Amino acid sequence: MAALKSRIHRTAWILATICILAHESTAVAAPPAISNISLRGLQIGATTTLAIDGADLMPQPQLMLPVPIAKQTVHPGGAANHVEIDVTLDASVTAGIYHLRVSTAGGISGAVAVGIDTLPQKPIGTATTPLPATALPAAFSGTLGGGQTADTVVALKKGQQIAIEVEARRSGGALDPVIHVYDSRGVPLAWAEGMTALGGDARLTFTAPADGAFRIELHDAVYQAGSPGFYRLKIGSWYYAGMVFPPVVQRGTKATLEFAATNLPAGTKVDVDMPAGSGDMPPPWPAGMQVAGFRPVVLASDVQEIVQSPTANAAANATTKGAAESPLQQIVAPAGFSGRLSAEKEDQIRVAVEPNERLRFEVLAARIGSPVDCVLSIRDEHGNQLAANDDQPGTTDPGLDFTVPGNLHAVVVAIKDVAARGGPDCIYHLAVSRLDRADFALSLADDRSEIPPGGLGLLRVAVRRTDYNGPIELSFQGLPAGVTAKDAVIDAGTDEALVSLVSADGAPAAGIVTVTGTATEDGAKIVRTAELPAAGETLWQPWLRSEFAVARTGPPGIGVALVNPATDPTYKPGEKVPLAVKATRGPGVASNGAVRLSLFSTQPLPEKKTRVKDSKKAPPKEADDPKRALRLDGAPMIPAAQTDATVQLLIPGDLRPSEYELAIRAELLAADNKTVAATTYTPVLRINVAPPPPKPAPTPAATPAATAPAKPPEKPPAKK
Repeated sequence: MAALKSRIHRTAWILATICILAHESTAVAAPPAISNISLRGLQIGATTTLAIDGADLMPQPQLMLPVPIAKQTVHPGGAANHVEIDVTLDASVTAGIYHLRVSTAGGISGAVAVGIDTLPQKPIGTATTPLPATALPAAFSGTLGGGQTADTVVALKKGQQIAIEVEARRSGGALDPVIHVYDSRGVPLAWAEGMTALGGDARLTFTAPADGAFRIELHDAVYQAGSPGFYRLKIGSWYYAGMVFPPVVQRGTKATLEFAATNLPAGTKVDVDMPAGSGDMPPPWPAGMQVAGFRPVVLASDVQEIVQSPTANAAANATTKGAAESPLQQIVAPAGFSGRLSAEKEDQIRVAVEPNERLRFEVLAARIGSPVDCVLSIRDEHGNQLAANDDQPGTTDPGLDFTVPGNLHAVVVAIKDVAARGGPDCIYHLAVSRLDRADFALSLADDRSEIPPGGLGLLRVAVRRTDYNGPIELSFQGLPAGVTAKDAVIDAGTDEALVSLVSADGAPAAGIVTVTGTATEDGAKIVRTAELPAAGETLWQPWLRSEFAVARTGPPGIGVALVNPATDPTYKPGEKVPLAVKATRGPGVASNGAVRLSLFSTQPLPEKKTRVKDSKKAPPKEADDPKRALRLDGAPMIPAAQTDATVQLLIPGDLRPSEYELAIRAELLAADNKTVAATTYTPVLRINVAPPPPKPAPTPAATPAATAPAKPPEKPPAKK
């Protein structure tokens, strides 16, 4: 084996109580950060030792996970840049990939993905003798960079079958893995590269052709492993699954799921309960089986979901003659349909529609790990094609918007694979939805918030609306004790809200929070979960996007507020508004604690076209234009030993008339006047920006008074 170390990024779960000593200067307790971790996995029902490198990891670090931790113990002798922790997971934990964090009095770290299963977790290292079969299954953690390779040797018996799988991409890594198996003479026997169905990771099943030692090699596909190049290499026998059928379940219902792209015994099924308001979620694993790897996704929908009947498409290629005689399975729009393609055939679904109805037809296949590349066709009941699509931007899955002709009450949707593939793993889902359906989606800008004792945190929640313009009530699940949400509503007609997270005084505490939004339209509730942008491990595990970390830190404490702010004040574009600000420093803050002030608002940051410096040929690019944003004049500070200041709020002259939310951020600086010791915000202030006053009509120029035309002089009399 090649000696290699494993990288990670941060970590955490559980409360920490810590005392910080403050003397002549402001004590600084920065949030923890992780640069490297010894193992990319944890073993269920056993103790795993994690060695963590990073910054600000002390004092008293605690791991945080969204699963039960039976026990954790920090090894003595830890330092701010290195700690070792024994962590024992409860035996009831479900295998999968989870987010791990670390909390201290300084706050909470960002999330890092780790695999959790029953496999023993080991660092990859040097070995002079092959691993015996009795040492398998096991999971080996390491890191590859550039053209490095990692290899290990296992001793197998003739006919013994093992699985070899890499978790890298699905855990947020950049490695593009390739696996090779060689015999003791170096003869290649098997290999596998990254697969779309595994999110770019690799897996192969290998059967030993004879007794002997076999070398397993891992490398990047082009020998240029990017950063982070961490991986977890699993070797041995265990169960896995890549998809479930049906892949979509209606909210507020229960369903029985089969596993696909799996080595689980045929016919293995589980029951899933999809609560009302739920987001996409993982299924439970079957009980009593050794399962490893990420859990497939179960998507949530708001419409009736129909599952393909085994005989529904027996006559799929026959001509349909109407609803009463049609051999096709039928759905009524809006609805969803889950099916499996048969080789060299197309599936046909009869969809009852209304004339002139505007509908969206979309197929999910590649995006849920299915191997098929679908083509979508819409026909009338006589077989005449009305519309078709192959690929959408960014995916091979088809989809199109369609207006039903005025004389039709049904259409036939045909789905096939471009290569005529079919089989149990060739799963697809057809969603038929109304284009004018009221809906919204919520997104978060940040993955965590650290709040000083007695201070405020600020959470920015954005909404993307679809035919819904009303208010959205926000709720928070999982806030630490003593932390509450204020101003938790997105007003009608607005696209963003600033929510205050108010912290009482108390010991440091942390929690993983879920933010949901609820709206009512035509008597029906719409419930959606706020999510972070999809990236890394969350691309294939969307439920991880909804995790937002909140921590109340230890001292120093700071509070800030606006003095007697007006209620819903109205300002004019171009106006400069004085705001009185008062800061309160808590215990442990010395007199040299200066406070730096800045502004947060719900105004979208304006952009401007700018050219690259010294380049007249390059086309102009869009860049942020802070001079046209709501902002404070200059760089205001509250000097050390002072508590009050007046700042000037600048209202841009071209600011669109509307209602805006804003808050002033206060950063308590340490003795060097650079390091931020604590951050808090004022309560959210709502302002109205009025339309600019109409320009006065131009005063007409004075018209000169009319005068009688001058009388021409009389001609002298003619001479006789």
